[in-house]
Amino acid sequence: DRTNGWVVVKFTVNADGAVQNAKVTSSQPARVFDRAALAAISRARFEPALDKGKPVASTLERRIEFKF
Repeated sequence: DRTNGWVVVKFTVNADGAVQNAKVTSSQPARVFDRAALAAISRARFEPALDKGKPVASTLERRIEFKF
């Protein structure tokens, strides 16, 4: 179909860098790429936020672009 689009995903990065509680907050076109975006974010690893030098959980939001 060669459709382009984007998905905004909000999620928590745990102190170990793993992703939890990922959810789509918006997308265009609606629901076309949601599952792919959630799967990609769920597999990702991030550097955790630091508080006084120690890793802590934090909430992030990322926009994932799909271009063909």
